[in-house]
Amino acid sequence: MQSRMLRTIMDKLANQFFTSTESFGKGMALLMKYNAMQPCDWNTMESFLEVLEGDENDALEGALNYSAAQLLENKSIIEENDLLKKTIKLLHNKVLDNTLYVAESSVLTPKEKAPLLSELVDQYKADCKNRWSTKHSSGNERDIFPKLALFLEVIGDKPVNEIKKEDVLIYKNLVYKYPVNKNKKVAYKDLSVGEVLTCDIPDEDRISDETIGNHFTKIRSFIGWCEDNSSFMPPDLKKPISSSPKNTTPDDEQRDAFSDEDLMNLFESKEYIQGIHASPSRFWIPLLGLFTGARENELCQLYKSDVYQDVASSVWVIDINENKEDKKLKKSSHKRIVPIHKKLIDLGFIEFTESVQAERLFEDLPYLRDGYGDKFSKWFNRTYRKRCNVGQLPDEKKNFHSFRHTVITQLRNVHNIDKSVTAKLVGQQPSDQNETDRYTKKLDIVENQKIVNKLKFTVDFNKIRRFK
Repeated sequence: MQSRMLRTIMDKLANQFFTSTESFGKGMALLMKYNAMQPCDWNTMESFLEVLEGDENDALEGALNYSAAQLLENKSIIEENDLLKKTIKLLHNKVLDNTLYVAESSVLTPKEKAPLLSELVDQYKADCKNRWSTKHSSGNERDIFPKLALFLEVIGDKPVNEIKKEDVLIYKNLVYKYPVNKNKKVAYKDLSVGEVLTCDIPDEDRISDETIGNHFTKIRSFIGWCEDNSSFMPPDLKKPISSSPKNTTPDDEQRDAFSDEDLMNLFESKEYIQGIHASPSRFWIPLLGLFTGARENELCQLYKSDVYQDVASSVWVIDINENKEDKKLKKSSHKRIVPIHKKLIDLGFIEFTESVQAERLFEDLPYLRDGYGDKFSKWFNRTYRKRCNVGQLPDEKKNFHSFRHTVITQLRNVHNIDKSVTAKLVGQQPSDQNETDRYTKKLDIVENQKIVNKLKFTVDFNKIRRFK
């Protein structure tokens, strides 16, 4: 009867305590000997336990815990039993790595299991959201969360203590091959992770070295967080992605500067000559890009209050900053004050600014996924630039960012402006590491105005009809 009862219970509980039917039988036999010795003092019991072999230790401890679990399942109460607790503790100390249950106080509790990778990903995301400011939260989510999803997809949702360096190496190899805009391109959007790994993807279709490095940086941060917050995380998983590919392409070759012909096509178009731009942003932002070298989003997010006349010098300036919740710069160090070129003043930029009734300078631009620049970028790069026949050759790399390279190239190569001065004007890190050049050589606004006004282009700006 007792045997039949044990067998029935075994079907429900034994897999938690025994690795096989043999170990179950051995454990039950030893448990009978243990019960037959009761009552006895601890010295007698310790002598009995000392002669047990390794697998007998495992079997008896499993049986004792199994017996306790049976009582729990039947909603019985485990009575205070010092001898039982001492027995389990001694056995546990001898076979710590092989036990599933340990004695804590007077209650037997399960040994903690390693969390799944998805569980740590969710915890990490929640922790990040708590730490991020409201201003940067949505942007950070768009940047980081898809990279975590790709890592989880490649590694698989397994207990984290089962993740090996080989898994991370597979992830690394996939990222090196990953197609740019995978989910938008017909040739790649339906490919599984395994298919991407085995597919022959041309270099020109793959994500850039900079994007690869961004993936690795985000995942290293995640793994580091896991190491700090979970004792189950294996060490050194960051090693396979400890270094990022170095972009050997010079910065001025990553985008082409506009040629004189390009600029004439852009600014002597029917839109500018006939004054038929559909919105103020389409009229002013290309001109601002040409005469400031500022980044697209830096201009799209301008507020009316960012354009003002400097009190000390009486020079009109554009203050590029992130002093509002909806404004962001690529780096905080890119904050700067740029004097307004005289040609922009001649074209009526100050009058336009003063006429704006809203807080933002270009209210026609909505705040989308990547800020205020999304809508404008699509219009300029996909529609206007193509209509003006600019950057249409296969080997040309031209977009709005080309204004920036056009300005930098002219200041450096035509007007021989010092690299560090040019870098400060356009919000760029200078290539040399001289701290004096980079930070302490701060020119005043009047001197900067002289430099900005050196910019000259072959465009006949007299043809442009003012925006109304």
